[in-house]
Amino acid sequence: MNCEALRASFDSTRAASLAYCAPLQREDYLLQAAEFASPPKWHLAHTTWFFETFVLKPFLDGYASPEPLYEVLFNSYYNGIGTPHPRGQRGLLSRPSLEEVCAYREYVDAGVRRLLAEPHPDAARIHERVTLGVEHERQHQELFFTDLKYSLAANPLLPAYGEGGDDGEAGDGAPMSWTAHEGAMVTVGFAGEGFAFDNETPRHRRFLEPFALADRLVTNGEYQTFVDDGGYRRPDLWLADGWTLVSEEGWQRPLHWHDRDGEALEYTLYGLRPRVPREWLRGRGLRALGRCPPSLRGGVGTCRCRTPRRRRWRLAGWAPPTPCRPGCGTDAVLRCMLAVDPQRLRALSRFCAGTGGHR
Repeated sequence: MNCEALRASFDSTRAASLAYCAPLQREDYLLQAAEFASPPKWHLAHTTWFFETFVLKPFLDGYASPEPLYEVLFNSYYNGIGTPHPRGQRGLLSRPSLEEVCAYREYVDAGVRRLLAEPHPDAARIHERVTLGVEHERQHQELFFTDLKYSLAANPLLPAYGEGGDDGEAGDGAPMSWTAHEGAMVTVGFAGEGFAFDNETPRHRRFLEPFALADRLVTNGEYQTFVDDGGYRRPDLWLADGWTLVSEEGWQRPLHWHDRDGEALEYTLYGLRPRVPREWLRGRGLRALGRCPPSLRGGVGTCRCRTPRRRRWRLAGWAPPTPCRPGCGTDAVLRCMLAVDPQRLRALSRFCAGTGGHR
């Protein structure tokens, strides 16, 4: 990516984060219904902290942070940088204010644009880290919707994030069929131009056991059949960790399904709506269904769904082929730390949050 394209990518990504926040009420910016669900204001600040910490501080001469303690407040799990603020207390950070966080973003954005506009002896490393920061922010945009939906759903009012825009996607009613693969030694991994996380490289060989892929997604109606068949009461349909969660948390159906006065409903970011049997299922369970191979980028076939197969249920794995090693350098460590299966994160966020148009 040339410098001009990188600047455009940086600007559009940073602007998109603010645009996604536009429908929020001020009170929404601190919502955190669980430790894993970070509030919107923290996402805005953390992605800014990343550019400040890994781009501006090492490469922009004379750079000074507007608040040194942001290094503590908005660090996530980069322990080599310092001790992060407790993850479960991010929603308690009423200060800095939203205006101060937005000013922080503008301050850092100006520094990054300056670095990209001027000649620099470390221009190649700067471009690599800005690219990584852009991809990191896009991950957080996906997390923004997933976290926000979870936190809004904790309110009995089930408030909507926005109006319209979520009509769901329905199938044509065709019966599900399966495409079988006999298994083979295959070559997997990223081998193209452009960005890739470190756990997507190097391209390597891996043996796949025989598997089958469904030709379409699971529908609400099909998943309802699983629920009605005792799917949440039968330990033989779950791996041990999954059944432990079912038992401890009292799962009986997907998180955002509701039944009121005999009507089947579904909570989306656009409010409570009828649950249409022919629409594709969305939710955490989607990635945990079916007999599919691990999510291998560049592998055999395109796994568009996780569906029941002979009543056997399993989690699709993600095995990084090249784990980070001590002493492999800051850039490599950063890329490894952010390699959290972006394909799975994107699928989870789109189906859980119902934001079909998000990248």
